[in-house]
Amino acid sequence: MRDMEPRKFAFLAYYHVLSILLLLVGTVHAAQPSHSVTRFKWFPLTLSFFDDTPVAIYHDQAFGNVYVLQSKGKSWDRASDIPEGEAHSFIKHPFDNNYAFALSQGRTHWRTADRGKTWHSFEVPMEPAMTAAPLSFHVDKKNYGYILYRGTGCRSFPQWGQKCSDTTYYTKDAFSSKAEILLENNSRCQFAHSSPDFKHDAHENLIYCVASSPGPADHWRELSARRLYSSTDFFDKEIKIEDLGIGEEKSGGVVSLTIVSQSAVVGLKDVESDTDDGEISLYVSVDTTTWSKAQFPHVSYAKLYEDRYTFVESTKHTLAVSVGMQDYTPISTLFVSDSSGRYFVESLKDMTTDYEGNLEYEKVYGVEGVSLANVVANAEEIRRKDDRDFVRKRLKSVITFDDGSSWRPIKPPLKSASGEPWFCDISDSESCSLHFLDTTTSYNSGRVFSSPAPGYVMAVGSVGPHLARASECQTFLSTDAGVSWRAIDSQTSVHGFADSGEIIVLVNNQEKTVDEVKYSLDQGRSFDSYPLPNRMDATLHLSMVAVPNASGFGSVEIMLVGREADWRKGGGFDLVTIHLDLSSLRERKCDEEKWREL
Repeated sequence: MRDMEPRKFAFLAYYHVLSILLLLVGTVHAAQPSHSVTRFKWFPLTLSFFDDTPVAIYHDQAFGNVYVLQSKGKSWDRASDIPEGEAHSFIKHPFDNNYAFALSQGRTHWRTADRGKTWHSFEVPMEPAMTAAPLSFHVDKKNYGYILYRGTGCRSFPQWGQKCSDTTYYTKDAFSSKAEILLENNSRCQFAHSSPDFKHDAHENLIYCVASSPGPADHWRELSARRLYSSTDFFDKEIKIEDLGIGEEKSGGVVSLTIVSQSAVVGLKDVESDTDDGEISLYVSVDTTTWSKAQFPHVSYAKLYEDRYTFVESTKHTLAVSVGMQDYTPISTLFVSDSSGRYFVESLKDMTTDYEGNLEYEKVYGVEGVSLANVVANAEEIRRKDDRDFVRKRLKSVITFDDGSSWRPIKPPLKSASGEPWFCDISDSESCSLHFLDTTTSYNSGRVFSSPAPGYVMAVGSVGPHLARASECQTFLSTDAGVSWRAIDSQTSVHGFADSGEIIVLVNNQEKTVDEVKYSLDQGRSFDSYPLPNRMDATLHLSMVAVPNASGFGSVEIMLVGREADWRKGGGFDLVTIHLDLSSLRERKCDEEKWREL
């Protein structure tokens, strides 16, 4: 713990200087924000921007439509090249910010190569698989057109009913021409070069697939037949079984393939198990050539089971995996690896999850090694099966400054937003620390804690022995990556940052409806208000997102998305986006080129 102090003071010094610079850059505002309003039928499944541009996509999955906000506009236009009601899913190219794809539930889909200005149809012989990631992309710039498409085909048999299997197709030109079959009877295929962090010297076309070995009918369904295959010629002539360093005979039972951080990770299920809940072993490769079995501590809660472990965001040099309990108790343990990805140690026990395995864990943007998480203070009560459904979790927030090697309670500010002291002794971290609501309870779009300004963190929470109910929470701000905090508003809020953290925007959501937005130019020490053009329903998915600008530097626009308070009068268009332009709040803009020279 003593070794952490120099690093902690380095954080404080750096972010103190950054805070002063941000205050000096701004000037007193001369006008109020301006706004524009667009109506929609329902909430977006996706509201995202093409990287470093103000061009946005609003995907309304309920009604199957895609809307585009272009760079010079404040209103949305439906992508008219896509037939109305046909856009079931939307996927941005993760490495080329010109491309995106709208997939239907059929065989005809659409792509854009100009950030949504135009959309062109393409066909694939199979419907997209029902998975979160039916497309897989190549990370190399010269191969951005290399894309894998996983489809599902079904056949009906009088005696057996319907039988379905997945086939992966590939394109080398982003579906400008006909997609070709890559491999049949597979559950996942992925380019070995599909992550900027996974650097190796393998062939540029190396592809991994989890697939079944040839055999009699229905053989592909057997767990023992599922192996990891690889090819460098799109499975034309070269098909190799990856034996994972344990021999081909023992390498059957592959249930997962993940490329995360600097590693490729394969999950291998025990095919000799008498139950469907066989234990999972992980095999890791950092060079695509050598595979090693991951070693976890010899404790009962370190055993991995299918669908009960999740890789979480970590550094480029380690793996972090959350391991849940076999009986689906909503508690997990975080383990972190060494640089080889092979040896894991316990990082954080009793992390809270929901019943789908979603964690309350987040890295602080732009700062290496800093993360926040929520743990269950009364974990033993929750683990008692007879009582689990009747015991309310008591959550505590913790923070790490060394990438999970150690965690500590979060020290609260001296006073509340109203200037009152807390009811507990802040020198006693066990009974008086700061706790936050997280992603499963917050409606902020994207990251809950972090901002585009490195080290700037804003969240809703409370001070005490554990997290209080939302109605008792306040809004807190840190400008030094979580080392210190200030209470800046006495209510819960939907919140965001603009102008690289210089402008703070809040919409209080403690009441049922809201009719104003608050903004601060002095890091939350004082706020002005601006009336919203529409009274908003604060009880249902009110969210806020910052609008990037063309340079990716200093955006001064915010978008608020939600349902109108009098939505029944909307004539079917119940949702609105309110586009707030905050540029008039500053009389002098910083010179981006001079800033970068500092």
